[in-house]
Amino acid sequence: MESTHAAALLKLTTDWSVIPTPVTASVPSWAFGLAPLFELGLGLWLMSGICRYGAWLVILPVMILFALQSLALTIESQSSCGCFGGLTVSPVITLVFDVVAIAMFIRFRPGWQGWPSCLPATRVALQTVAVAGLLTGGVIAWAYASYGSIGVAVAAARGEPIAVSPDRLDLGVVEAGDRVERTLRVVNLSDEPVQLALVLSNCNCTQVGGLPAALEPGTSLDLPVTVTVGRKAGKFRVSARLRTSAGDVVFSVTASVTTDPNGPGVSPGQEPKEDPR
Repeated sequence: MESTHAAALLKLTTDWSVIPTPVTASVPSWAFGLAPLFELGLGLWLMSGICRYGAWLVILPVMILFALQSLALTIESQSSCGCFGGLTVSPVITLVFDVVAIAMFIRFRPGWQGWPSCLPATRVALQTVAVAGLLTGGVIAWAYASYGSIGVAVAAARGEPIAVSPDRLDLGVVEAGDRVERTLRVVNLSDEPVQLALVLSNCNCTQVGGLPAALEPGTSLDLPVTVTVGRKAGKFRVSARLRTSAGDVVFSVTASVTTDPNGPGVSPGQEPKEDPR
């Protein structure tokens, strides 16, 4: 599982963001900050050889989810899967890898006969998970108290100079053609003033007010975001980039557009355009 370790380490040490698809739409954004730790722990478990049948029961559905995510990104013609941090890796490659890995896991499924003998180790593992859960809860509580969100805390831990919260604006269910207003918080995590310039997005449907602006060290600024959703029912997704003197910050906007409560579809993307403001 060297690839799992590599993916986890690259996520922990580089700037990365999850590319939204139907597979990840229901996952809270803060959970993605814990994904590298989960991948690292899972890889270590597999390499240890402890309770191989239990590891198999965990890894198979995880690999299926990875494959579905790669398939969704391939269908959307995304250039990168986003699964190796800042490295650009085609989702077609990861899809092939995931499918082959799933086939290998099914073909070489470990026998369950040794499962009872590893129950003591399983008990220890569950106790470890419980302790880790308590520690994680404490870290989450501290992150909210110190930074106001998990995403900003993760950005601070990675040494990023600036962060946005939330990094995914979920508009929920909206009527086709509606204009929706939300607030995007920008946090300066550096020791220097940061200039906020403009927003680039893959359609002219997203406008951010209050720009240009200056942000002092250790402070935050709430920017009004106005989104005009498409007129086609279905999943609406926009990728946007806030340009600053400390580097670009990426965030996304998602919504379920409806002219009828049961009308799914996909809004087409357009070439990036500068915010006219």
